[in-house]
Amino acid sequence: MAHDLDPSIGLCQIGRNALDHPSTTVGWSDNRLNDAGWWKGAAQQMQGAVFGVGLYDVCSDP
Repeated sequence: MAHDLDPSIGLCQIGRNALDHPSTTVGWSDNRLNDAGWWKGAAQQMQGAVFGVGLYDVCSDP
């Protein structure tokens, strides 16, 4: 959202670096594959992933 408000702040490279880093998804399998079922933590994690994909898409062609 900050990039849409002011693209001059240059968050795209920071976002791409973070999303391309292998440690970004560490622990996701633990939340997805445990016996707790659907819970708030998994929902928030998925929401973060969706927003991350959106950011990556916006910043893929600056």
